[in-house]
Amino acid sequence: MKQESKKNKKRKGLPWGLFLFVCVMGLGLYVVALDMQIRKKFESHRWNLPSRIYSDSYALYPGRLVDPSEIEARLDRLGYKKGLPDLKMWENI
Repeated sequence: MKQESKKNKKRKGLPWGLFLFVCVMGLGLYVVALDMQIRKKFESHRWNLPSRIYSDSYALYPGRLVDPSEIEARLDRLGYKKGLPDLKMWENI
């Protein structure tokens, strides 16, 4: 009688174990697919921002006479905007 109850417990546990295994495998496949999708989206834009900002070096040092409109034109070309920085992005850190 005791042996039958142990077999019944094993049989009852098998569907839950199988269900759990399938759920874990499905979640794993979902994570891998999501990772591939995110990498594909951002791989093409990897060097867009750094190349735009760092490709044009401009030496500034004390004592050098520089026309402010020249610096402003360079910053405009690089996409910088006038105004105060947006400090809201630092609130959640």
